[in-house]
Amino acid sequence: MQHRALTKDGAGLIVWRDIQRFLYSHYLLTGVRQAVGALTPAVVIVASGHSYAAGLTMSIGALCVAIVDQAAGGQPQTRSAMLFAMGLSVVSAFITGLVSAHSLLVWLVVPILAFLFSMLAVYGLRGGLLGFVSLLIMTLTMRTPMTVSEVFAYSGYLLGGGGFYFFYSLAVRRFFRAREARETLAAAFFSMADYLRSRAALYDNRQDLDVAYRGLIRAQSAVVDAVQTLDQDRCPPILANALQRLLTNFVDTRTDFSSIRNDLHEPVVLNAMHDTLMKMADRIARLALNIARNRATYAEPLAPTSMELIQHALQESSNGQYSPEKRMLYGYCSRFISAFAAHRQC
Repeated sequence: MQHRALTKDGAGLIVWRDIQRFLYSHYLLTGVRQAVGALTPAVVIVASGHSYAAGLTMSIGALCVAIVDQAAGGQPQTRSAMLFAMGLSVVSAFITGLVSAHSLLVWLVVPILAFLFSMLAVYGLRGGLLGFVSLLIMTLTMRTPMTVSEVFAYSGYLLGGGGFYFFYSLAVRRFFRAREARETLAAAFFSMADYLRSRAALYDNRQDLDVAYRGLIRAQSAVVDAVQTLDQDRCPPILANALQRLLTNFVDTRTDFSSIRNDLHEPVVLNAMHDTLMKMADRIARLALNIARNRATYAEPLAPTSMELIQHALQESSNGQYSPEKRMLYGYCSRFISAFAAHRQC
């Protein structure tokens, strides 16, 4: 069932396992939470007989807070980011609204605000999102001149919409706290599986080495970010530590893949390393899916054939049948086995 494929108009291949990965991912839950929270103020305000403009302004305020409401990271960091988004959006709207009726002030204030908000990107992803939110509100506010009373009303609607989403998000997060923690941890394990598949491609002589290495760098960046954004207080320590240990064993290993391909003239060994990494990736992907679905994961011992081939080559190397350069390459294979042993302990 997990390996069934679906085709649409003969273009592309959709694997059922990837569909399950999305359905049980934190991206789906986060997207639904953000969409409902951003649209609710407009629906409620318009349905209660108030003006459409007021409802739309409150939804814009809620949307500004929703943009920084990401699943990754700890609860305190998320609360702080939402409060900063709410405060910066109101400040941006208030200042821009006050100068909107004066062309000279607009030319003076808007570039300064744009520079300051853009500089928030130096604080990372969330800082960039906060800057984007502030710039978005500034752009929407300066479209028409406002009086002082309209500026206060406009800022109040934005504050009301942002405040609604803040408390709504806290309530939803508390209700789905366990599920969100599982889905975030599962996403990290899925990223680890993608990294192992990218690393396996480097042992496949049929694939271009430069292309495969660029794919490995992208996968490595994704898995490191996923592990660093885990909420350690809410994730099971055993799984979080096992993932960190496995990541360290592979990422901290410096490897010259070009030398391995050129100097290691045993295709059987290269194929064994490729197959072992692919099996490890499939096993970790099944573990991630079971974590997201809150299902038990049973031990799935890998077939020892691939590792026996590598160990046999190591034994021959220790008997002095290979050059020092070849012995160095087999030393890397030994570290590869150590990483595999750490995986079996997870």
